Amino acid sequence: MDEHLHEELNGILNQLHWRDEQQDTHAADQPDEVVGTPDEEHVPPPPKVYVYVLDRPLEEHLAEHDQMVESECVSEQAAGPSTQSPSRSKRKLHVVALLGGLALMGVLAGMLAALVLVLPTATITIVPVSTPISSTMLVTVVTGTPTLAQHEVQGRLLSSLTMSQAGTVPTTGTGTQQARAAQGTVTFYNAALAAQVIPTGTLLTGADGVEVVTEQEADIPAGSLSTNGHVSVSAHATSSGPAGNIGPGDLYGPCCRTNVFVQNSAAFTGGQDARTFPMVTQQDIDQAVRTLTTSLMSSVQAAVQAQVRPGEHVISPLPCTPVVTPDQRAGAEATEVTVTVSERCTAETYDAAAVEALLTDRTTQQATAQLGAGYVLTGEVQTSILHSSVKDAQRGVVTLEVKGAGLWTYQFANAQLDQMKQQLVGTSKAEATVRLLHTPGVRSVSVSLGDTSTLPGDVQALRMVVVYGG
Repeated sequence: MDEHLHEELNGILNQLHWRDEQQDTHAADQPDEVVGTPDEEHVPPPPKVYVYVLDRPLEEHLAEHDQMVESECVSEQAAGPSTQSPSRSKRKLHVVALLGGLALMGVLAGMLAALVLVLPTATITIVPVSTPISSTMLVTVVTGTPTLAQHEVQGRLLSSLTMSQAGTVPTTGTGTQQARAAQGTVTFYNAALAAQVIPTGTLLTGADGVEVVTEQEADIPAGSLSTNGHVSVSAHATSSGPAGNIGPGDLYGPCCRTNVFVQNSAAFTGGQDARTFPMVTQQDIDQAVRTLTTSLMSSVQAAVQAQVRPGEHVISPLPCTPVVTPDQRAGAEATEVTVTVSERCTAETYDAAAVEALLTDRTTQQATAQLGAGYVLTGEVQTSILHSSVKDAQRGVVTLEVKGAGLWTYQFANAQLDQMKQQLVGTSKAEATVRLLHTPGVRSVSVSLGDTSTLPGDVQALRMVVVYGG
C-alpha cells in the first residue's frame, strides 16, 4: 500500500476509534444485563479491533457517526438496557466490509501475479522470405462467347467517336530571299517587208533609264503596207531590286535596227532586294499537333470511359486515326500557323476479372514450380497490358499480351513455430539468431531479451512474432 495512503488511513482509524471509545463510555453508565450463572468466572473480552472501510469523505462519515450514536443513546434511554450496544453491531459491519475488501484485493493480486507469470520474457520477431513472381500470357478478346480453355475473355465494342481541336502557334522559322531582278515581256514590231531577227541578250533602255535584256531570240515576221509583223519574248532587268519593276509602256519606240520597234505592254514585276522573313517550319506544325493530341486524347478517354460498364477495362492504346490540317505549309512566309487535329477512335473493352483470374492461375503455377510448397500469395496479382494487336476489327477480335506480377511469402504453421521455440530454449541470443537464419523461409530475425543474453529455459516464456507482407 502507498505510504501516504497508509498514514491517512491510520489517522482516520484513530479518529473513529476515539469516537467509539466515547460511545462505550456513555454506554457504560447504563446497567448491563449479566448473561450466565453468577458464580461463573468472568473472562475478560479480547481486545477490540476497529477496521473501517470508507467510500465517502471522512467529514461525512464522522457527521453520520455522531448523529447515529446520539440517536442510539436516546433510543437506549427510552427502551431500557440491552445486551449489546448498536456501536458494537456497527463495528461488526465494518469488520465484514473489511474482510470482503481484503478478499477482493487478494483475488486481484492473484490475477496480477498470474498475468506476470504468463508474460513472455523473450520476444523473437521473424520476417519470412518474400519473392516476387511474374508471368506473361496471350489473351484473346472476343465479342462472341469466350472459351476459357483457349484463354479467351469477353469483349464489347463501344460506339466510335470523332473529336477535333484546333490551335494557333507562332512560327519559329526564318526564311531568306536573295535579291531578284524584275521579269517581264517585250514585243518587237517589224515594219519592213522582210523578216528580221533580234538576237538573245539584246539590251533595251526604258524611258526612266532602266535597262532590260531579252532572254530569247526574236524572229519578227515581215510586215505589210497595212500591218507590222510582231513577236513577244521574255526579258529581265539588268539590275536586281525593286527599281527594275518598270511600268507598262516604259519601253516604247524604235530600237535595234531600221523598221524595228519595241514596247512592253505590261509592267515588269518581281524585282526585290535580299531579305529575311518569318517562316512556318515542320517543327511548328508537329509541336502544335503534339499539344493538341494530348488535350484531345484526354477528351477522347473521358468520352470512352462514359461508355464503360462496371468490371470492364478499355483496351489500350485506343485505335485512333488522326487527321492533321495546317492552314500554312512548311516553308511559307507567316508569323503564325493554325493547325486542326481530328481523331476518329473505335474502342473495345474486356472482362478485367476474367483476365486477372487467368493470370493469377498462371502465376500461381509458376510460383509453385519455382518456390515449392509453403509459399502463398500476399495480396493480389497485378495485371498490365504489354501489347495489343487487332486481329479482326469488324468482329472485335483483339490479342492482348498481358503481364501478371505478385508477391509470394513463406507461411509458418503453428506446429512449426512451436518446434522452433522448443529448439531455442536456453540458447544464447547469438545462437538463436544463427539457428533461425538457417531455417527455411526466414529472411531476417530480431531477438529481444531485455537485460539478459540467454533465452529462458521455459518454452512458455518465449513469444514468437511473424511479420508478413514485408
